[in-house]
Amino acid sequence: MIIVTEDKKTIVEDLTFLSHLIALISDSLDMDIDISLYKNKIIDDVFFINNTLNKIEERVANINIIDKELMIILKKIKNVKDGVIILMENIIKYKYKQSIIFEAHSNDIKSFISLYKISSAEIQKRLNKKLFSSMEEIQVSKEELCSLFEQENSIQE
Repeated sequence: MIIVTEDKKTIVEDLTFLSHLIALISDSLDMDIDISLYKNKIIDDVFFINNTLNKIEERVANINIIDKELMIILKKIKNVKDGVIILMENIIKYKYKQSIIFEAHSNDIKSFISLYKISSAEIQKRLNKKLFSSMEEIQVSKEELCSLFEQENSIQE
């Protein structure tokens, strides 16, 4: 369960919705459907994901947020971006039965993939940096450890 304050919960839910939408698009593109009925909707949804992710990232950049919540939200953003990368790479590689509908948009899709890969890597660096710095805060130096043992020994005597 993800724990964030109520005002940040909407962001997390928005990102969860995008994850579900990515899965739906992926499933839809591999179905034997009359694509002429759904083509525009599916294409619009892929562009919707891109636009919505941009808006969510803008919102996150413009609000006051504590580190713990930021890390949770960044992980969710990264997961969504990684999901979009997989979806779009599969579209470009024609791994779906209906990938052909994106032929006219292949340059846009390739641009999105490149940008998402860069952004996802940047988020991962930021998460790793935060994880590393929090691990340093937890670590006890050799001198601190010796001091603690000396204090404990003097209390027991």
